Amino acid sequence: MPKMFSKLRSQFFLTKSIFIICIFFLIMCIVLGTSTAFTLIKLNHAMQIKFNQSQKQSEVIFSAYKSVNQLESALIKLIAVSKPIDIRTAAISSIKANSFLDEAIQNLQEQLNNNTVNNLAKNLIELKPQRMKIIKFGKKNKDDLAFLIIKQIEPQVNDIAKNLDLLIQKDKLKISNLLLQFETQTLQTLQTLGLIIIATIVLLFIINHFLRSAKLELKKLNQNLEMKVKKRTQQLEDSNHEIQHTIDKLKKTKNKLVESEKMASLVDLVTGVAHEINTPIGICISSATHWQDQTNYFSSLYSSGVLQKKDFEKYIVDANETATLLNSNLSKAANLISSFKEVAVDPKNELPTEFDLNFYIKGIILSLKPELNKTPHLIELICKEEVMVTSMQSTFSPMISHLISNSLTHAFDGIESGRITLELKKESKIIQIIYTDNGIGISKENIHKIFDPFYTTKRGSDCYGLGLCIIYNLITHTLNGTIKCSSELDRYTKFVIEFPQKLLS
Repeated sequence: MPKMFSKLRSQFFLTKSIFIICIFFLIMCIVLGTSTAFTLIKLNHAMQIKFNQSQKQSEVIFSAYKSVNQLESALIKLIAVSKPIDIRTAAISSIKANSFLDEAIQNLQEQLNNNTVNNLAKNLIELKPQRMKIIKFGKKNKDDLAFLIIKQIEPQVNDIAKNLDLLIQKDKLKISNLLLQFETQTLQTLQTLGLIIIATIVLLFIINHFLRSAKLELKKLNQNLEMKVKKRTQQLEDSNHEIQHTIDKLKKTKNKLVESEKMASLVDLVTGVAHEINTPIGICISSATHWQDQTNYFSSLYSSGVLQKKDFEKYIVDANETATLLNSNLSKAANLISSFKEVAVDPKNELPTEFDLNFYIKGIILSLKPELNKTPHLIELICKEEVMVTSMQSTFSPMISHLISNSLTHAFDGIESGRITLELKKESKIIQIIYTDNGIGISKENIHKIFDPFYTTKRGSDCYGLGLCIIYNLITHTLNGTIKCSSELDRYTKFVIEFPQKLLS
């Protein structure tokens, strides 16, 4: 699976990179194509301007050429006519043609300021007086003089015509060059644009090819992934079934272990009860049997009439001793049964109530003052504010009483002046009771046994080993809390009790 995802990532990265490169070149092609199109438009505009300029220059040149021809025609016509009215008309035409020629030469100088035009203008200016003389002689019908002047200025007129022809040829060449330049640049631009279009099409084809390849690869990988996911899902389902089966087996095993533990605890408890109660009951049975034997012997003496005063007195002494022994051992059995009932306390009939735990514990300590005053030991409650809880109020009295009794009985054995501290804390919604005494402590070997029923280090001295067991059951089962013990020999023993501030009913 990881290899497949690695391959998929590599494929995506490669495809993405190629796609980005192709898109970059595509954008470049579009930019170049757009630039080329703008260049073509700009070139067309520039060529249009040049053609317009060339057209104006051509028009000026042809206008000058036409003006020269018109002037020659007008002069020839002026010389050829003989009638006064025709001479007048021809003269007017010659003057107009001369004016048009001057205007055309001026326009030509404005459009084309080169040596040829300057020479042409210079020649026309030099010929202007002769032209005026020809017009003058033509008006007076002096044709010989007019032809003489025409013959004199013939080389200059030919030079003017030659310059005009040269200007016309240059203009034609210039127009041809412009056309050739336009065609060349247009062809180059179109070729560049064509290459860009071809490159764009190729890039689009490459992009399409890679996209299709990536799509096919992705589809293939997706199919493989789906197959592997299905296979993995099936494996997980199979594993889940196996895990569920294992969990069911574990639950059954746990239930069996719990039942076995309960049975073992019950066996230990019953064995402990039987062991503890067996001694006083056995003594009671022996005492009752002895009393019965003494009573039968006393009855036989009385029936036979040989009963004496000393026999009666002896019977009374034996009866009192036996009754005292019976009473003592039956009391022990009753106390043991009472303690055993506390181990299995079930507060089903009690509901959680709200009360001040600080005030309530003060009351418990106050009720134990008569017993505490008989000892040199001190007890201190550390809590400066009320601690409101909603819990089983009746649970705290036996719990605190058993803790204090346990310290007085076990912790302060051989200690002249002991000290007990009870500290109340509230953290978030959890209440803490930290109970500490500075007694002899508990060894590491025995600290894990202290909550076991009938565990005691003072067996035979009216200690049954049920006190801490009762406390443990009250805290864990009734208060839904926990109790932890830490100790160090000859220094201290500490119990940390935690339970919720509000107990749900």
